[in-house]
Amino acid sequence: MSASQPGASVPSSGEKLALRVLGMRCAGCSGKVQKKLLESDRIESVHVQLPLAEAEVELSGPMSGSELEALVEESGFSTTRRSYLLESVDEASAQRALAALPEFLGVEPREGLVEARFLAPGPSRRRLRAALGDAVQIHEGKSADLGPVERTGAELREYAGRLVQALLLGVPAVLLTMTSLFDVLPEVARQGLAFVLTGLLLLFPARIFFTSAWRSLRHGSAEMNTLIALSTGTAFVHGLLVFTMERLGETGLGHFYLDAVAMISVLVLFGRMLEARARLAAVRGVAELAEHMPKTVRVVAGKQEAEIPIEELRAGVEFLVLPGERIPLDGEVLDGHSDCDESLITGESAAVPKAPGSQVAGGSVNGLAPLRVRASEDAEGSTLGRILELVKQAQRERAPVQELVDRIAAIFVPVVIGIAVLSGLLWALFTGHFDQALLHLLSVLVIACPCALGLATPTALVVAAARGAKLGVLLKGSGVIERARQIDTVCFDKTGTLTSGKPELLALRPGAGASEEEILALAAGVEKQSEHPLARAIVAGAEQRGVEPAEASMLELLPGQGVRGESAGQELLLGNEGLLREHGVELDASLRSESPGEGWASEVWLARGGKLLGLLQLSDALRPETKAAVQGCRQLGLRLAILSGDRQEVVQAAANELAIDDAFGQLTPNDKLARIDSLEKAGQRVAMLGDGINDAPALSRASVGIAVGGRNAMSASSADLVLLGEGIGRLPDAFLLARKTSATIKRNLLLAFVYNVIAIPLAAGALQPLLGISLSPAAAALAMSLSSVSVVMSSLWLGRSLKPKSS
Repeated sequence: MSASQPGASVPSSGEKLALRVLGMRCAGCSGKVQKKLLESDRIESVHVQLPLAEAEVELSGPMSGSELEALVEESGFSTTRRSYLLESVDEASAQRALAALPEFLGVEPREGLVEARFLAPGPSRRRLRAALGDAVQIHEGKSADLGPVERTGAELREYAGRLVQALLLGVPAVLLTMTSLFDVLPEVARQGLAFVLTGLLLLFPARIFFTSAWRSLRHGSAEMNTLIALSTGTAFVHGLLVFTMERLGETGLGHFYLDAVAMISVLVLFGRMLEARARLAAVRGVAELAEHMPKTVRVVAGKQEAEIPIEELRAGVEFLVLPGERIPLDGEVLDGHSDCDESLITGESAAVPKAPGSQVAGGSVNGLAPLRVRASEDAEGSTLGRILELVKQAQRERAPVQELVDRIAAIFVPVVIGIAVLSGLLWALFTGHFDQALLHLLSVLVIACPCALGLATPTALVVAAARGAKLGVLLKGSGVIERARQIDTVCFDKTGTLTSGKPELLALRPGAGASEEEILALAAGVEKQSEHPLARAIVAGAEQRGVEPAEASMLELLPGQGVRGESAGQELLLGNEGLLREHGVELDASLRSESPGEGWASEVWLARGGKLLGLLQLSDALRPETKAAVQGCRQLGLRLAILSGDRQEVVQAAANELAIDDAFGQLTPNDKLARIDSLEKAGQRVAMLGDGINDAPALSRASVGIAVGGRNAMSASSADLVLLGEGIGRLPDAFLLARKTSATIKRNLLLAFVYNVIAIPLAAGALQPLLGISLSPAAAALAMSLSSVSVVMSSLWLGRSLKPKSS
C-alpha cells in the first residue's frame, strides 16, 4: 500500500515548531534560510540557531510539513526526518489524528504497525499522545536526525578525515613546487605530478567547498564556501593554463600557485576541524544534563516488576528506585525512608530526607534505601525534563544585535568578491604584474570570514544557557540576557522569597467577647482551602493546639488582602487591616500591643458579621541564604527594595536586617504594579522576584521577572528567569551570568568585525606600497581559520569563568 500523504486537515495557525536545517556554515547561510521561510505569508517569525542547526518557526496560518520542507530546500539547505511506529491504530485514523501537527509528513504501513513520518526533530511523545489518545502505543522508529553533540562530533570526524587526505596529497604537491627535493625528476614530470596531486586534493577532500558553493549558486546566493571555492579554483585553473601555454611554447606567463591551492585547502580544513571541536565543547552542556535522565524505569504492578523505557511511563504509575539510582520522574513516595541528593535540580548539596508522602524530583539521586514512588508527571513534564526544555529554548534565543549581524552577513560575501576583483584589477593596472594581482585577489577571497560573525552571538548563548542550568539559573524570556544586564534595581516580595515561606503561628489575640479557640477554629475553617503560606501556618497551628477547624467556607480570595468566607450564615473577613477597614470594621490597636518577634510578626485580622473577633500573629524567618544573596547583589551595584502586602513595620524590620534600601508594605498587587511603573518611568531598569504565582502581574510588568521556588517556579509563564532551589541564593549568579554573557557577545562581535576590517585591506595589499606588508594566500587561510576558532573559544571561556558567586 502506498504511503498516505497529508490531506485536507492541516495544522492550525499560531503553532511553533523546530526544524533541523543541515548545511549551514555562517550567518549568511542562516540568513538565507530565514529569508526564504519568511517569504511565506503563513509564517509569522523565524529564528535560526546556527550552532544547533535549528530554525524555530512560528506559523501564522495553516501549513503542512511538506511545504516547510520544500521552503528549506529552496533556500539551498536540507532537512532530516524521524519516524514513530504506532501500535493499536489503523493508517487512516493515524493520518486524521496527526495531520494537525505541522511537522507531519505522512504515514505508511510497516510490518503490522503504522509508521508516522515527521520533519526532525519532530513532535514530543506528549504531543503525539495528545493527538492519538492513550490507547495508541508509541515506539521509536527510524531517524536520520542526530542531536547537536552527535552531529557536531560527526562533523569533527569528517573534517579530521578530510584533513588527513589533504595532507597526504597537499604536502607532496608543495614539496614538488617549492623545494629542490625532487630535482632528480624532469621539470615537466614534477609539474605534472604536482597538478595531479592538487587536482585529486580538490576532487576529494576539498570537494566539500565546491559542492556547497554550487548549491548556493543554484539558489542565487553565495556563502563562505563560495569564497574558498573561488580562490582555490581560480588558482588551479590559472596554473593549468600557464602549464598548458608553456608546453605550447609561451613563456613568462607567471607562476602556477599550486602551493597556494594546497595550503589554502589544508589550512581551511584544519581551521574547520578546530572550530568543530570547539563547537562540540560548546553544545555538550545540554547533553551532559540529558545524560542524567534515566533511559528506563522499574515499574511495579503488585508483586511484579518490569523495566520499561522512561518515555512509556504515564502519571499515576508506581515505580521502584533502588539505593544509589537516579530518580527518573517526579512523584510521591509511597513506601520507604531515604535521603535524596537534589543538587542537580536545586544546586544544594545537602541530602533531603524522604518518607511516605514526600515529593521527589526527577533527576535527584536516591540514598541508601529503596523507595516506591507514584509518578506525578511523565518524562517531559518531570523537573529534569522541564529544565532540559527551558535550556533548549534559551539556546534558541537570539540577541537583539543578531539582526544587525544578519543584515551585514547577507551582503558580506558579494561585497568581498567585489573587493577581491577590484584589488586584483588595480594591482594589474598600476603595476603590470599579473602574478601579484592574482595573489591579492586570492588572499582577499580567502581571508574574509563571515563564519566568525555568524558564530559570535549564538555560541555565547548556547554556552550561557547550559552553564546557567548548572548554576541553578534558567533563562526563559526572549532577550532576557540583555535586559538582565541592564537591571539596576531589584524588588523582592517578602513572604516565601526573602523568608522561608513557612511561617509559624506565634500568638492569638481575641477581641472582646471572643476566645482564642474560637478565632483559631474559624480562621482554620476558612484557610484550610487555601495554599497561601500564612493559611497553611494557621491550619498547622490549629492542629498543633488540638483545635478542630470550624464549619466554614471560602467565598472569595482577595489578592494582597486576604479572604472572604462564611460560617453559620455570617460573613467572615480574614486578612490585613486594610481589608477590614475597607469593610467598615473597627480595629482594636491594643491587641497588637503585645506583638512578639521584635516587629517580625505578620498580622491576620478576623471579623464576623462586621465585628472584630481578634488578631492572629505569625512569624516567618529569613531563609539561611538570603543575607549572602542580598550582599552579593549589593556588591554588583544593584539598588534593592521590598514590595510586600505585609504590614509596613514587618517589611521595614526585614529591610533593616538585610540592609535593603527601600521597604514598601501593605501593597496590593495593583500597588506593586504602580510602584514598578514609577521606578521604570524614573529611568530605572527593574527586576521583580516573587513566587511566580501570586506575584505574576508584577513579574510580567518588570523589565525582568524572576520566579523563585524551584520546580513550581518553572511553570510560571510570567517569569523571564527562574532560580532553581528554594530561595534566592542563585540571584547574584543570575545577574553575573547576564553581564558576562553580554560582554562575551560584544567581545566576539568585536573580534569578528575588527578581524575583517583589518584583514581584508591587508590582504588586498593596502599597506604594501607604504610598509611592504602583505599576506600570502596561505597566511590568509590560516588567519581566516583562526578567527572562527577564536570566537568559539571566547564563548567557551564564558563557561569556565562563571563560578558561583553565591557559593
